[in-house]
Amino acid sequence: NLAEYFKDNIHADAKIYLEYSNEVWNGQFKQFRYMIEKGQALNLGREQYEAGRHYYSKRSVEIFKIWESVMGGTDRLVRVMAGQAANAFIVKSQLDFVSQLFSDIRKKALPEAIDWMEQHGKLAKKYKLDLIAYEGGHHLTGYHGKENNEKLNKLFDKADMNPQMLSVYERYYAAWKKAGGKMFVYYKETSRRTKWGRWGITDTLDAKRKDSPKLDAT
Repeated sequence: NLAEYFKDNIHADAKIYLEYSNEVWNGQFKQFRYMIEKGQALNLGREQYEAGRHYYSKRSVEIFKIWESVMGGTDRLVRVMAGQAANAFIVKSQLDFVSQLFSDIRKKALPEAIDWMEQHGKLAKKYKLDLIAYEGGHHLTGYHGKENNEKLNKLFDKADMNPQMLSVYERYYAAWKKAGGKMFVYYKETSRRTKWGRWGITDTLDAKRKDSPKLDAT
């Protein structure tokens, strides 16, 4: 409601600085204890202070997304992840939590996929064959029982449409070409997200590039 009010009543040239709360790191304030309680309830950290910082990150991003949806993008928004001048570790912990999954994708999953491409590319070159692929793309799913983890599934659903997925896919496709890959068949054009995977390039046939990073990259 607040976002809708701002959209309708604040002149279009104004930048809106969006911050969840004030000094959540400060033990003097109620919001400090609130963050810890919420973070511990969701098991977001190894100890109480980490859980609190991670909840601040989680809730901040959720609020940012609400405002982005109402405003139709981020052009009018300055999304603030606040810290303490004397303690950069607080900010690092908060920002690391926001991008932890994509850090794992970039440092582990993507290099592994690229290594597979390169190995097959060398074999194709050695035997003078074309390297082609089908069922390409990620699926982001849990396994060995983790496919039923509701928290994990929500995280994967959000990541699937996160703008950071664009650069991941650009690297993915560039690596395919570099490995000598020819035709590349993506697994599915359109598919809804389930616990068994996020298979589709988009989730609707009328999806727009700006709203779908995998479609944009493809």
